[in-house]
Amino acid sequence: MKINRLTSLSRYQTVTLITSRIVQFLAIGAATGISASPVQAISLTNSSLSFQGGTSNFFEKVNPVAGNTFSTTFNPGSVAFVTGSSNSISRFFPRSPLSYTVAPAQGDFSYIGTNSNGFDYSLTNPLSFAFNNGVDLTVGAGSIFRGTLNQTNRGIDFAVLDSRGSFFSNAGNMTPTTSLAFSFGDIPDRSFGIGGGYSISASNVSTQIISTQVPEPFTMIGTIFGSVAAFRMRRKLTTALNNK
Repeated sequence: MKINRLTSLSRYQTVTLITSRIVQFLAIGAATGISASPVQAISLTNSSLSFQGGTSNFFEKVNPVAGNTFSTTFNPGSVAFVTGSSNSISRFFPRSPLSYTVAPAQGDFSYIGTNSNGFDYSLTNPLSFAFNNGVDLTVGAGSIFRGTLNQTNRGIDFAVLDSRGSFFSNAGNMTPTTSLAFSFGDIPDRSFGIGGGYSISASNVSTQIISTQVPEPFTMIGTIFGSVAAFRMRRKLTTALNNK
């Protein structure tokens, strides 16, 4: 089953392109004001961490048939937006929501099957989200992700189904996750270099309930600057598009 490509730039893509550029600019500015905390050997137990960021474009690489593989880079700009943390992990993220420096990481995925609910891919390598303050979340190799076609933006969304083998680490201390919500998505690139986005909520508290929804571009803006700023930016972009 080949994913159909769009032949023209949609309204959604235009808004996403503009928003992507704004987010990248603001993220760089915010990140420069955050210095890395010294790496401390702290056991990251009974804690949670939620963050989101960008990916490189991968829509054109997904073709859910036997033998298909694709790769995407998470945090290509070395910035992630931490939206929340708790207990021992919060020592490393004293202010949130705020952007923090994180190393880019490549995820490699391989097609394993299709069913009535979507198409499944396996993560073939450990995927590490390594923050420069010493906190690392590794999504285990062999984690299963289900892909679906997004009818709203004509893109592709993936959500984790099985994340066994995932863990937090800090200065050599490893703590398995008890729950992990991890979603990422992309829309057709059309040579604009927009890329996609992801959202992660990880915990080693067994009773925590977390969301798996991939945020729209405006979600990131709202997280950083608040609902009022997001509303004003949305209205400004909408007005600009209507006047074209």
